[in-house]
Amino acid sequence: MTKLMYMNKTSRTLGTYAAIFAMAAIPRPLLASTPEMLSSRTAWIVHYADDSCRLGREFGAEGDKIMVILDQFAPGDVYHITLAGKGTERLGKTGSDADMGFGPELALQKQVGLMRGTNTAGEPVVVLGPLDLLNRDSEGAHPPATAAEVAKIRELRIRRKSEDLTFRLGTMTSALAGMRTCTADLVKLWGLDPVQQQNLASLPAPLTSPSKWLKSSDYPKKALRKNEQALVSFRLMIDASGTPTLCRIQVATQSPEFKELTCELLMKRARFEPARDRSGTAVPSYHVNTVRWIVAD
Repeated sequence: MTKLMYMNKTSRTLGTYAAIFAMAAIPRPLLASTPEMLSSRTAWIVHYADDSCRLGREFGAEGDKIMVILDQFAPGDVYHITLAGKGTERLGKTGSDADMGFGPELALQKQVGLMRGTNTAGEPVVVLGPLDLLNRDSEGAHPPATAAEVAKIRELRIRRKSEDLTFRLGTMTSALAGMRTCTADLVKLWGLDPVQQQNLASLPAPLTSPSKWLKSSDYPKKALRKNEQALVSFRLMIDASGTPTLCRIQVATQSPEFKELTCELLMKRARFEPARDRSGTAVPSYHVNTVRWIVAD
């Protein structure tokens, strides 16, 4: 049985780490009581790309270090958390759920559907999924985090099985300001006005269920025979009539077949109620999302 799952139907900022493959689910275990505190080894590095913005920083001891990666694919307060490095092996090889959150003053959020794999350098990688800066529902609509709220973020805690890790992030104000600048520049690169997009009265809304855009019968036959699965994050540019004019794969597992097919079908089938500005005028905008191609039992 094949199955397609949309990671999020409303958020504009879903995605995952580009270099993941051979992924498996990670089970939810008993929780540890005292977190292990991991200090930083490097400064934050901001990476600007054509379709994403990334913060990265190393934590932990030399032989057991972990790179914390925070990705964004559009403006907002949702970040996509990935851990890379030998130190991630302690989080286990199989399973699905964990508790995660920024802190130290905020309640953790349950994260479902963790993914494990390796990157192109052969390092172990764990994809933890989307996380709002204030640990709010990543699929909901929320007011932007205030400067005072951002100033309180000093930790990232991940808790699953017998492991309870707290990364000492330090002051995030400057690093997150850099990410806001980067994501605004992304919107400019896409030919849109960041201020207008930030103040839209309504976002592009699918006219039909996204489940009808990509169907189980579309699963690539060769990939199905090999039991290959994929995560594909995409961006659609939507014109003022609600029609996609461009499909761009932002990140995906290492399978060109899934990437090409995803965009081909989305351009053919996806249609939207267009975005509207405060005056009610239809305007061009964008839609970002992630689809998971899986072979279910």
